[in-house]
Amino acid sequence: MKLSSLRNFIVITRCGSFTKASEQLLISQPTLSRQIRDLEQELGVSLYERTKDGLQLSEAGETLMVEAVEIVERCDRLSRLFHPAAESRKVTHEVLKIGFQTFFNIEDLRAILDRFRVTETETEIVLLQAGLHELEYGIQYNRFDMVVSLQSYYERISGLRILPYKDNCIQVAVPSDHPMAGRKSVRMEELIDEPFIMLKRDSSPIIFDRIISRCVVSGFSPHVSAYVKSEEEGLHLVEANQGIAFVHSQMLVDGFEKMFHVHCLDIEEGCISEPLALICKARNGKKSLQRLLEELDKRIMNSLIR
Repeated sequence: MKLSSLRNFIVITRCGSFTKASEQLLISQPTLSRQIRDLEQELGVSLYERTKDGLQLSEAGETLMVEAVEIVERCDRLSRLFHPAAESRKVTHEVLKIGFQTFFNIEDLRAILDRFRVTETETEIVLLQAGLHELEYGIQYNRFDMVVSLQSYYERISGLRILPYKDNCIQVAVPSDHPMAGRKSVRMEELIDEPFIMLKRDSSPIIFDRIISRCVVSGFSPHVSAYVKSEEEGLHLVEANQGIAFVHSQMLVDGFEKMFHVHCLDIEEGCISEPLALICKARNGKKSLQRLLEELDKRIMNSLIR
């Protein structure tokens, strides 16, 4: 049982809805739903009853709420007890704003940030979802201290520090009852008669252009039936049998295929990919950001893309 799941359970309960909790925690609703579902499966109980007035704790949920609050408070006290240096350090409160693209599953990064918060009690970390252009603008004009985004998009901008983070292959998402749903891969030429659901080009221009180019090489121009702002929106359309979508499946929350009733296929001609990176200004003066970058170097350098 993860402490972060208990923390989020407390917030969901106090907010009375997944929507409000998602906004407060800056975590997607599918991720929160999955965490609660995992808790329920682990404990073998239902934690909520859904009524016309919103979420209501079940009897088991009420019991867990009491215990969860006590557990979280005890853990926080232990953290303060075993990190006296952080408590005695002169408080110079800093806020680190970290932006990430809407499709990105940041659970691994969030785990690192949770550990960072234990000793950096004077640092507040705010996570914000945004589109590609908003992230670019934000990092250049100091709205964000760091962003998690597509690497190549930022290589043309001077004065940035770019840490390659992980690879990012595109897959084809089809409805779970689609004739191709039982397969592991598909050739691009087999998609000639399929309606495409695509992210708007300004959300991911390099991937957009590569998909179109791959179609042209395969001998056809795709019929795009819908342009969407997020991969979640696109997956809902796939679920409704409105077409197929190209998704950054490695970056989406675990279990998203079951969540949206879709099936993902590899592209046989080769991976359409674009690495993700951690990007910040090379001369950002916040000491807490420099300490965070050192922590990230220690935790994830082994998995960085060279």
